[in-house]
Amino acid sequence: MVNTLKKPGFEELRPGVKVPAKETILTPRFYTTDFEAMANMDISPNEEELQAILEEFRNDYNRHHFVRDEEFEQSWDHIDGKTRRLFIEFLERSCTAEFSGFLLYKELGRRLKGKNPVLAECFNLMSRDEARHAGFLNKAMSDFNMSLDLGFLTKNHKYTFFQPKFIFYATYLSEKIGYWRYITIYRHLEKNPEDRIYPIFRFFENWCQDENRHGDFFDAIMKAQPSILNDWKARLWSRFFLLSVFATMYLNDVQRSDFYASVYNQFKFTRLESVNSGSVKLKINVTGVEAKKVSRDESNLVYRAFATLYDRLGKTPPPVHLEIDLGVPLARGLGSSATAIVGGLIAANQLAGKPLSQQEVMELAIAIEGHPDNVVPALLGGCRLTGRGLVMKPQRPQEPEAQQQDWVVCDVAWSSDLVPVVAIPDFELSTQEARQVLPDSYSRADAVLNVASLGLLLRGLESGKGDWLRVGLQDRIHQPYRQKLIPGYDAVEAAALDAGAYGMVISGAGPTLLALVSESQAPAVQEAMAVAWTDAGIQAQVRSLSLDCQGTKIALELSS
Repeated sequence: MVNTLKKPGFEELRPGVKVPAKETILTPRFYTTDFEAMANMDISPNEEELQAILEEFRNDYNRHHFVRDEEFEQSWDHIDGKTRRLFIEFLERSCTAEFSGFLLYKELGRRLKGKNPVLAECFNLMSRDEARHAGFLNKAMSDFNMSLDLGFLTKNHKYTFFQPKFIFYATYLSEKIGYWRYITIYRHLEKNPEDRIYPIFRFFENWCQDENRHGDFFDAIMKAQPSILNDWKARLWSRFFLLSVFATMYLNDVQRSDFYASVYNQFKFTRLESVNSGSVKLKINVTGVEAKKVSRDESNLVYRAFATLYDRLGKTPPPVHLEIDLGVPLARGLGSSATAIVGGLIAANQLAGKPLSQQEVMELAIAIEGHPDNVVPALLGGCRLTGRGLVMKPQRPQEPEAQQQDWVVCDVAWSSDLVPVVAIPDFELSTQEARQVLPDSYSRADAVLNVASLGLLLRGLESGKGDWLRVGLQDRIHQPYRQKLIPGYDAVEAAALDAGAYGMVISGAGPTLLALVSESQAPAVQEAMAVAWTDAGIQAQVRSLSLDCQGTKIALELSS
C-alpha cells in the first residue's frame, strides 16, 4: 500500500483534541425540554409495554460488546488524505450525536427520579448505552491522533428547547433510522469485507440493537399519549419531523457521498474444476453500468489479460468463471480498460501461484495497454508518474549500444483539500478517434509551455495552491484539438471556472471532463457543470471523487 497523501489538518483546542465542528443545520443538536411536563406524564395506558422494555434495558445485552480487540492495535496511517478526513468527521458526528443522547437521557433520568420512576430508570439505562457508544467512538478517533473534549462540548454547545412531544418525534426517528443505517452498513460490509477500512464496523450488528430498543421505548411512550399521534395537528407535526430527520440524515450522507461510495470495477475469478474434453472452459457474467456492451467470450479484455499472463508463463489458462461488476463507464476517458487489464493479470498471477513480481505484472500491463498512464495507478493506487529512458552501454567507444531501462514509478503528493470533480456524459469517445485529431508535430513554444506547466501542476497538486494549479493545468498538446469532439465543452468549462474551479481538463481521451477544486467549492462546481451540460442538451453524471491510495485490492488469496 502506498501513502501519497498528507494527513488532513484540523483546528485543535490543544494537541490531539479537535475543535468541535461548527454548528449548522446538519450537525447533531443538543436538546433540553420541559422536565416538569415529562415527569407528570401519565404512562398508565401503555405501562405494561414500557415495563417490558425496561426489563430489556436491565438485561444490558451489550454490556460486554464494546471491547476493543487486537485488530484495533495497529497504525491507521494508511487511511490518509481525504478519506482520513471524512472518516474522522464521520466519527466526530456520530460521537457528538451519541453524546447528545447521553446528556438528554441522563438529565431526564435525574429530573424524573422520584416522580416517574419507570421513565426515570429507562432514561438512565438509555444514557448508559449512549455513553458507551460515545466513548467507543471517541476512542476510535484517538486511533487517528484526534479526539473530542466531551466536557467542553457539554459546556459550550448550544441547546435547543423542544416540547416533550417534539423530543419524542425527533428521537424516535433518529433512533430507528440509526438502527437501519447501522445494520445496512454492517450487512453490506459483511458481503464485501474488502471494503471494511476499520474494525468499528464489525460492531454495528449488536450496536444497532441498542438503537432499535431506544426507538421502541419512544414508540411506547407515544402510544401512552394518544394525543401525540392521533389528532390532525399531531399528524402534521409527525410528517414534519419525519421529513426533517430524513432530510438531515440524507444531506449528511450526500454531503459525504465519496466516503460511502466510489467508482471502481470488481472482477471475480472462480476456477472451473473437472473440465472434460468439450466442456465449457470460460463462463462470463457481467453486471453493473453498461454491462450489455461487454463481450462474454475470449475477446473479453479481462480474459485476454488473464490469458496473456499464462502465455507469458508458457502455460494454458485454467477454465474459469469470470464475474464482472462494472462501476466505471466504458469509453469515457476514465480508465475502464486499465482496470480490466490489471484485474485480469492480478487474478491470473494469483491463480498461478504468484510467479510474477509486482514490477513484472506492471510491465506486462503497460505492454498490453500500450502506455502506463492508467494501468500503473490502477495497480498501485495514488497519483503516479511513470517513465523510462535509454541506458548507453558502450561495447566500443565508436558503437555504443542503447538498452531500455525498466519502468520507474514516482508517486505524486496530493493535497487533502483538492477534490477532482468529474462530469461523465452519456456519449462515448473512443481513444482511436481522439488520437486521430492530434497533429503529427508541435511547435517549440507549445512544447515549452507544457513542460513548464507540468512543474507547476505537480507543486499545485501537492500544495493545493490555486494560482499554481490554474497555470499548471494549461495545455497545448491535446486539449485544443480534442475539445472540438466534445459538445458543450466551452459551456461546461466556463461554468466550472465561474463556480470556483482552478481549472478543467479532459479526462484521458475524453469525453469526461475533470475539474480540480478546493473541497469547499466542490458542491458548487459539481452543480454548475451538471447544469451547463444539461443546458447543452447532454445528460451527464457529475461526481466529486477522492484519491484511492491502495490500488488493486485482492479480496481472497487463491492458490493453484
